[in-house]
Amino acid sequence: GSTVDVQKDYTEEGIVSRHSEELMLEALHNNENEVPVRVAYEDNAGHKGELEQRYNIDVTPPVLEVAYDQNHPSAGGYYRQARTAVITVQERNFDPSDAEFLFTSSEGKLPLVGPWETSGEGDARLHVCRVLFAEDGAYTFSVNVTDFAGNRTEYGKTDEFIIDQTPPILNVHY
Repeated sequence: GSTVDVQKDYTEEGIVSRHSEELMLEALHNNENEVPVRVAYEDNAGHKGELEQRYNIDVTPPVLEVAYDQNHPSAGGYYRQARTAVITVQERNFDPSDAEFLFTSSEGKLPLVGPWETSGEGDARLHVCRVLFAEDGAYTFSVNVTDFAGNRTEYGKTDEFIIDQTPPILNVHY
């Protein structure tokens, strides 16, 4: 759960009273943004007031999926054309800068990471990014994401593949 500390100072003709109370919000029952906590109070003289604070509670890790547009390599595991990885993150509280892309390339040319596109609302909010592996070379790829609350999801594997778009050159000498 999350702890809410509610404090209020009361001042009346030089007399100051303070009340402090800790309230426990059950995270599983309040797993949403803008959870309101309202406190109404009344002092011994009948003065009334209200205090409201809002909290964002997120105990759900992001859902991470990786899919490729080219999934049928030629004999030997080579891809004859560029390949695109589509990364989809389902998460209410996600900042694309918190995505960690892990690449290697035998030729030193890293893939092109496209912009993130966001759609949907609440827990069904989707964030989609495309990563283009356009150059010849042997690649490894993995990705991890973290939401605002620190919930982390790892892809859990490293994809390895080779792209070879260059046709062979045949030289015949007599």
